[in-house]
Amino acid sequence: MPPLFTIITSTFNAEEALPDLLESLAGQTFKNFQWIMQDGASTDTTLELARSYADKIPNMSIESAKDTGIYNAWNNALARIEGEWVLFLGADDVFMHDNSLEQIAVFIQETPVDDVAYIASDVKLGSRLLFAEVPLTNKLKRQMTLPHQGLLHSSKLFTSACFKDSYKIAGDYDFLVRTLSCGRVIKYPRVISRMGEGGISQQWRFKSRMHKEYVIIIHKHFGWRFSMGIPFAKLCASTTLNCLQRLLPCR
Repeated sequence: MPPLFTIITSTFNAEEALPDLLESLAGQTFKNFQWIMQDGASTDTTLELARSYADKIPNMSIESAKDTGIYNAWNNALARIEGEWVLFLGADDVFMHDNSLEQIAVFIQETPVDDVAYIASDVKLGSRLLFAEVPLTNKLKRQMTLPHQGLLHSSKLFTSACFKDSYKIAGDYDFLVRTLSCGRVIKYPRVISRMGEGGISQQWRFKSRMHKEYVIIIHKHFGWRFSMGIPFAKLCASTTLNCLQRLLPCR
């Protein structure tokens, strides 16, 4: 029987972060899922560590090759998807509970999902809750309002679309707005996953790059009226802060 879920993780020298994710995957009470690890030619023990879980995560697909970033790695993994629903988790992310996949499998069984493109859930980040804002509003035209670690993608989306790897931080947002016309977005009432802290989108030195990509994506898909407001102001603020951090001496 084909798996209901495919979990995709891109890694590079992730030996310190990966054990918690591996334990979370191995501990799921629902076993009908596939885990794809797309590694970027790690030089530490990432690959050996992942392969040591082959008996605990039986449907595992691991490949390792140099890539140009997370979205390039995800694209390299798409051809190996076997599941009906695809979730992207980072090496430092984990499921919220051991029965997270079991609970959402029941939800999918009880909910009409034939015309659904995305199932969105809130995500835990430290002590904060990142809310998935469904139904969608105009706020989506200014920023990502569906936390990616809680966003299940219908695998049908990947038959005609992939991530644009020219983006380094906001490619998930670009993919979302390009594929929204493919089906409905519905809300799952539980928290699926907990994000690791300190990811690239959370680091100040990458903020200006992230906001620049957001402005480009918003301008392309929604026009100047949305891109020149709050997104552009955030770009200016983050760029100014980065410049000040480079100019001012460390104390």
